[in-house]
Amino acid sequence: MSDSPTRVQRRHQATLADIVLAGRTLLRAGCDVSISAVAGHLGVTPPALYRYVPSLTGLLELVTQAIMTDVIQRMTNAADRQEDPAARLIAAATAFRQWALNNPHEFRLAFSPRDPLAHIPTPEDPQSAVERSSALFLRFFQAVGSSYPMRCPDDDEVPPAYFSVAERLSGRRGHPEGATGNNSIADIWQFERVWLKFIGVICCEVFGFVPPELVVSGDMFVLTCIEIGRDLGLADEFDRLLAIAVETAQWTDDVDGVDPLHVTAARLRTESI
Repeated sequence: MSDSPTRVQRRHQATLADIVLAGRTLLRAGCDVSISAVAGHLGVTPPALYRYVPSLTGLLELVTQAIMTDVIQRMTNAADRQEDPAARLIAAATAFRQWALNNPHEFRLAFSPRDPLAHIPTPEDPQSAVERSSALFLRFFQAVGSSYPMRCPDDDEVPPAYFSVAERLSGRRGHPEGATGNNSIADIWQFERVWLKFIGVICCEVFGFVPPELVVSGDMFVLTCIEIGRDLGLADEFDRLLAIAVETAQWTDDVDGVDPLHVTAARLRTESI
């Protein structure tokens, strides 16, 4: 029996793709994504849309997963333009930041704040946008950890509460090993700290907690990267990595077709740090 999709299945998948595209088109235009808005964009009635998506939550999840698939590919493409682990990490990080700044409405949907105590994910739950992006960063992080003198904390420096969640968090990312490929809780905790610094500054930039001048100059992002680089043993590599970040930002902006948001101005303010 052939495993190829039937005509009905192909039509169903094509319609789902149209629904996702409509949702992303509305989102990029700054419009609310709703069942009625997507149906109107496609020229169908809302009840017809419910044959393909069970609810607004289901619609938003479809759009979010499509967004993250593109983001993961963008980060991977940026990393693949480099050779060594440190360059791959900074290229992926910069590509992620530029995508977030160039597509703020998509970022806000995928990374919008959620009640942290409302639901603890189980193995059966789909990965969230944060989990999918952190899983990719973890792979780049591990490669850096095996190539540079990264300083990882001792076990007694890890908060006791983290021991109870480390296995679940690393399992949700699909990579149970820590930065240097072992199962040390302290090793995984080091990644957690780096990841939260990085995603934190991006969220603050996109959600408007950073003055626009500092977003355009890249000062806060560069300073955060310097702090992270020191933890990862990359202090001597910073000039080279900053040049890669600038080039990657230009490449990402060209892909998005927007006016460039460079990090070059920040260099003048950070050379003495």
